[in-house]
Amino acid sequence: MRSKPTRRIAAALGLAVIFTGLSTPPSEAAPVDDLVASLPGMPVAPYLIAATGDSLVNFESYDETDVVTVSTDRGASWDEASENLRNIERTANGTLFYQAPADSTHTNLYTYDLATKSITSKVTFPTYRLEAVGEDYVAYGTDGSEEEEPTQFAAAAVGDPTSAVNLTIPARSPNRLGLLVGAGSRGVAVSRSLTSRAGTGYLDVVSLTGGDAGYASEPLPGLVAATIAGQHVYYVLATSTNLRLCQRSLESAQAWSTPSCLTLKTGDSRTAFGDGTLVAGPSWAGFNLWYGDDVFVGGFIADWTTATPKVIALKASGSVTRVKLPTLVNDLDRPLVIAYTKYTATDQAGYLAKVQANGALTRFAEWPTVAVQPDQLSLSATRMAGVDARGTGTAWLRDLAAPGTEKVLSSTGLDAFVSAGRTAVNSTTGLVLTDQGKQVAKLSALRYLWQLSGPYLLGSAPKATKMTVLAGTKPVAFAADDYPLAIFGSHVAAIDVRVWEVRIYDVASGKPELLRSVELNQDYESADLAMWGDHLAITGYFSDYSTEVKIRDWLDETWLPWPGSAGAQAVGLSDNVALIIRDNQKFELLNPATMESQDLGDSVEWPLPALDGAGRILYATDSELVVHQIPFAGMSQPRALWASAASSFNSFAGETAPWQVSVDATKAIGGGELELRGVDAISGVSVKVPVEASADGSLRIAWDGKIAGAPAPAGTYEWELLGFDDLLDINGVATVNGRVNVTNAKVAYPQATPLLNNLKPATDSVLTVDPGALPSDAEVKIQWYRDTTPIAGAVDATYQVAAGDVGRTIKAKVSFANAKGYLDASKYSRTTATVVKATITPAPVPFLDDTTPTVDQAVTGTIGTWGPDPVSLSYQWY
Repeated sequence: MRSKPTRRIAAALGLAVIFTGLSTPPSEAAPVDDLVASLPGMPVAPYLIAATGDSLVNFESYDETDVVTVSTDRGASWDEASENLRNIERTANGTLFYQAPADSTHTNLYTYDLATKSITSKVTFPTYRLEAVGEDYVAYGTDGSEEEEPTQFAAAAVGDPTSAVNLTIPARSPNRLGLLVGAGSRGVAVSRSLTSRAGTGYLDVVSLTGGDAGYASEPLPGLVAATIAGQHVYYVLATSTNLRLCQRSLESAQAWSTPSCLTLKTGDSRTAFGDGTLVAGPSWAGFNLWYGDDVFVGGFIADWTTATPKVIALKASGSVTRVKLPTLVNDLDRPLVIAYTKYTATDQAGYLAKVQANGALTRFAEWPTVAVQPDQLSLSATRMAGVDARGTGTAWLRDLAAPGTEKVLSSTGLDAFVSAGRTAVNSTTGLVLTDQGKQVAKLSALRYLWQLSGPYLLGSAPKATKMTVLAGTKPVAFAADDYPLAIFGSHVAAIDVRVWEVRIYDVASGKPELLRSVELNQDYESADLAMWGDHLAITGYFSDYSTEVKIRDWLDETWLPWPGSAGAQAVGLSDNVALIIRDNQKFELLNPATMESQDLGDSVEWPLPALDGAGRILYATDSELVVHQIPFAGMSQPRALWASAASSFNSFAGETAPWQVSVDATKAIGGGELELRGVDAISGVSVKVPVEASADGSLRIAWDGKIAGAPAPAGTYEWELLGFDDLLDINGVATVNGRVNVTNAKVAYPQATPLLNNLKPATDSVLTVDPGALPSDAEVKIQWYRDTTPIAGAVDATYQVAAGDVGRTIKAKVSFANAKGYLDASKYSRTTATVVKATITPAPVPFLDDTTPTVDQAVTGTIGTWGPDPVSLSYQWY
């Protein structure tokens, strides 16, 4: 989708990068070693210029580049055609007739076969422009020029320019004069008087073979538009009482004198007209109604295909919310309309439909799908991000390992940037910051986001008078005269307008700390900056609007001379490469080491290409996203845009709260190790923590505080990151290192609540407590409680509920002490419900040892076992 470029400028101070839209031809093929991915496609409402049979011709113009596409399968596929095809004059059963200048005094009429997509014939006429092309004749002016309309005309057979004859056209005093040529040997001269209201016009029938046609003419009050289809002329009358669409036949003078008119709407319509809004086919015509230049009211179709002519008002119904008539050259049997199922200023959807005699819409074709070009791009070691015009703004993310797969970050996106493992998405609903895929903050939306470098952001707040620097989520306050314009990690380049110099600050502490000042040319009206590492690219703007670019090493205060700087602007800077744009609007890659520049090519479209820290550039063509490796760039060692580590650490807390070192680097880094070395009293004590490579350049290293399996001795340690492709600090002069003070203060152990096996005990039941995980070297004690009173001797993991516990509650306390690294602690289990008496369980039915006793014989009863104990039994014989 071709959208107008977003002009991102340094708004404060009027510090402006002056860009204009890039006009480019279709994209060239990318080199085979480039990473290439197709841009997303989106159906867009067509601007149809012709239709015949199942074929459609669509026209699009952007930044002086015209694109004509043709579909022969009802929109299933589209092929690009010559831009001259936009000048279509007539369609006939799959054939197009279009004109194109041969030279300043001759015009070619081409016959184009849609089936073969080729020109089948060419006829040259002695005129700079054909006025009308019919089935049998063409008409053209014999005077006039490209600047002046003709007043005299001739006509010739379509295939024979030598048959030309001069036309007799009645003298009128119109504002506009045109010719209509359909089928047969008669044409119509259209004279209209259009001011703020429709005036009187005339339709004069002329003979295309010379002489008088013999047709009467009469004034037509309110004539605003006319067209022809075959031998029928259709015209619109806008009067003080109504708006009408009429049909006249050229078959005979009598037929011509009896028009058929249909009222489209009642009321004063003299200001309801627009050029080119009338379209017609066999026995039908349609008119789009506008008020003024851009207020669309609706469309009407006048239908003469039935015995009783009628008007079909194009009204939304069902899923269709809006209907428009395309103004196109056609020979369709039924009117074709653009049906919108969704219509907002930023988002449209729908299809092409034919309007049947009863007003029903029959789906005819789908909208063409076009590539959606981005408005903004960003590139990191492993990902690319951007925003395009789909919907209300789609922010997207693509992994370089699978560039064809898109992840939508926001449907209301304004900006999307990536840096190392971080992502910043600015949308109308807020600014969302993520680190390694996890959201770390959501802030108020910025007016725009300009840069992301590690966790540092540069953008413009909604009401800010200059750009804002965010260190993570916190704004950094600068002096009133300092205007931040570029960032590289924690380094910020700001212009001090009071003394007119660039100041480099480090904001790693959260406050600006001045590192260096660079004087500017006092002849500059303003300047724009780009920064990477220890280089600045400064664009100066002079009073005559000319520009120059200088590149400066701000650390050693040397200028890099570049004799070709005039007429250029620096719009990006990375490792040994600058992205510049010249007055010819072409992007170039500058090698600051040699001061040689390389044209990026004509295929690069807007927006600004994006540079990463590894010598790669991301740009968009008219159909693709391309990641290109710049041969001379990206060779230096990786630098830390940001490094963070706590200055103190309790090694006893390392298991649950490890000490961390975090780094965002400029590019991917190989594996390495974190080394800690004791100093002073603990000199000689050290540990190395191996760390895997980081493809995105972000390191999140954790140390559990142990050395040889035991907590590290207390004291001061120097730490350093070793390896990682010789990772350097942000200044590029040292390894990433620091100091940490390790203590051995005991910490609370995350003791879990002990668990009882039964929370509804009865007398004689056995309770068991599970202490949970405890330090392995701890001394563990258990104490059972009846209500809140310790039970004497109940110090084991089990406890048998006694009769004395009935009506009371039970709980257990687990305590541990003397664990190395952990404070003594204890915790109670949950309290049981009130203890209840156990239910007596009777033995089986008692039985006697002799059921037939004699006198004086002892009889014994066996009663079995009753429980639970203790049980007291009493007996009664019967």
